[in-house]
Amino acid sequence: MNEIASDSANQENDVDSVNQAVQEIDRLIQQTSVSAEQSTATAQELNSHAQGMKQMVETFRLSRSMAEKIRSESTLGRTDRNTAILLGLPQLGFEGGRETMQ
Repeated sequence: MNEIASDSANQENDVDSVNQAVQEIDRLIQQTSVSAEQSTATAQELNSHAQGMKQMVETFRLSRSMAEKIRSESTLGRTDRNTAILLGLPQLGFEGGRETMQ
């Protein structure tokens, strides 16, 4: 009878250990789930910021290409003075009968 009682106590301890392990696994799964949700939200926010930055960079690229086009036309004398001033381009002028950059 003592042996059965001892085995029963050992078995109860083993069951308790298994229950604790299962509870710890459950806690870790929940923690991982929360972390995954936070990571997803952060990734979506970063993606949104990246898209906005990409649009801003493309705007600058368009502006730069347009400025290059106007700059090349300016050297040929096709861009008027006001456009050159607005774009911060060198302006062609004449002093004493010769062409100068202003």
